[in-house]
Amino acid sequence: MKAQEPKQATIQRDLATDLGELSTLRFQRSQREAALQVEIAKLKKPIDELTDKITELEKAIYDWAHQPEIKAKLVETPQSNPFGEVGFSKGFPKVALLKGWTEEKAIAALDKIKSLAKYVRRTPEINRKLIQEELKKEKLNFKAIAKAGLTIERPPRFYLELASEKKK
Repeated sequence: MKAQEPKQATIQRDLATDLGELSTLRFQRSQREAALQVEIAKLKKPIDELTDKITELEKAIYDWAHQPEIKAKLVETPQSNPFGEVGFSKGFPKVALLKGWTEEKAIAALDKIKSLAKYVRRTPEINRKLIQEELKKEKLNFKAIAKAGLTIERPPRFYLELASEKKK
């Protein structure tokens, strides 16, 4: 029995036909998408009107609840009825800056107090953008970044651009 040689794969395409068909199909799709957007806009109009009314009523309730005398009562006792409830929740406590303090000033103070320094985040990361900028300005070279286990890659990207869709 004679061993058969593997068949070589051949890929043949009629690119002119394929690209022409692709161009036509994309054009048809864009026309249908445009028609769909018109129909969506028609259907969306009554929903938008309801949304506007809801927003207006929510704002009116919010404004009412934030009047000082009403807010003071609602903080203590929420108002409720069969349709719902309005009140103020105490929420989860948050860490905030004291009056007159800035984030930077608080970080510096935390760093000075040994027992509090652990509450300052330190997240080291490679500044890839700066490396690229400095390589471009020739302030840094490929040998130097290679010593740190880095290189610059630019993998090839496939593209397909139809003549009918080229930007003019």
